[in-house]
Amino acid sequence: EMCIRDSSSIAGVNLVLTFNPSVLQLTDVRKAALTSGSFTLDHSNLPGVLSVTLSAAEPLGSPGGDLILVDFSIVSGVEEITRIGLPYVKLSGQYGENLKWSNSVTKAGGQVTISGTTCVNAPWHSYK
Repeated sequence: EMCIRDSSSIAGVNLVLTFNPSVLQLTDVRKAALTSGSFTLDHSNLPGVLSVTLSAAEPLGSPGGDLILVDFSIVSGVEEITRIGLPYVKLSGQYGENLKWSNSVTKAGGQVTISGTTCVNAPWHSYK
């Protein structure tokens, strides 16, 4: 799951997740509670790369919550630890303005934080 703590001005999210396709198989990508209403979800999956776009005409206007849910399964017979990377994140406002100026990505201890407003929960950063 990927969550955002302050989503009041967010109307668009673009992100890329990377993973080892010989260890993990992507099984599902879906909107979570926060984006289940007016947001549209598009995604593409190439081997080892998941690109996700969420967009809406109006900003979320809420204090935060879960943006997307991504499910993986472990490839049969594999007993290997792997990581899921987040090399790209872009947050946009209602009129497409890039909110990058107010967001920076930090990665520590299995958690990804974007300027203190967005997080990826630690339990899914590695799999065995």
